Amino acid sequence: MQPLLDPKQDLVFKLLFSRPGNEHLLVSLLNAVLRPASPIVSVEIINPDLPGEAIEDKNVVLDVAAKMQDGRLADVEMQMLKHVGVRRRAIMYWARLFEGQLAHGAKYKRLQPVVGIYLLGESWLPNGRFHSIFRLQEVHDQTLFSDAIELHTVDLSKLSDITDEERVEDESLVRWAAFFNASNEKERQAATQGDPIMEEAKRQLEELSADPQVRHWAQRRAIGEKLQHVILAEERHEGYVEGRVEGRVEGRRGLVLRQLRVRFGQLPPWVEERVAAGSSEQVDRWAERLLSAASLDELFSLPTAG
Repeated sequence: MQPLLDPKQDLVFKLLFSRPGNEHLLVSLLNAVLRPASPIVSVEIINPDLPGEAIEDKNVVLDVAAKMQDGRLADVEMQMLKHVGVRRRAIMYWARLFEGQLAHGAKYKRLQPVVGIYLLGESWLPNGRFHSIFRLQEVHDQTLFSDAIELHTVDLSKLSDITDEERVEDESLVRWAAFFNASNEKERQAATQGDPIMEEAKRQLEELSADPQVRHWAQRRAIGEKLQHVILAEERHEGYVEGRVEGRVEGRRGLVLRQLRVRFGQLPPWVEERVAAGSSEQVDRWAERLLSAASLDELFSLPTAG
């Protein structure tokens, strides 16, 4: 039996919660995170499609956008890497979903609240909480400005450190987190046993893992994740300084070469020479196209400026 795919991979996460017939799993997760006074009973997936050939590109966000039965919208994302600007990007995606409701000439009062939910593999915040909730409130007396925006972060890396109070308060969410974090069958069984919804989530994950097409997509997505790890590690190591243009271009050339080696293995001399002589614009375009090009010839035969 093949090992199960990792539900923390954003592609697997999206398929698990947005496939037709799996809406009840998303309903359970939303209830676990939001703990609404009146339980969510149904959702409509707004963005079920996958990005096709761009699936390796880590700049493509595989979020799950859904409309709840009361009209509210939710944007749910699995985010395993922390990078510069990630919190601003979260706000931008919230804003896109909020603004996207407003057709030309429509009244603002028709805008429904939007909830952003971010399941994290690395901490974004210094507060150490497993589950954090953010709203738009007055600083001094906590008056709520509007219920239109609410953001939740669920730090999966903090699961083992949660307090007894948090464990009781977020009991259902703790089970989902344990399911996502499970690294073997024993841990997965412990996270799901006795809970029909969690057992169904495990069965659906097994079905996805047995699908050759899904495994192929997940493997391609993993390539993009490895490249993103390289990019982040190199940026932290090199410590790019804004304004040092030549040093930055040279660093980008080296980074593109390392990405190419991860993707294609040993590089022929002409590739090394081409990258070394590339302009800033060319290097940036090669970096953008690297994930979608099927071969070195295809990558470097694409027209570039400069």
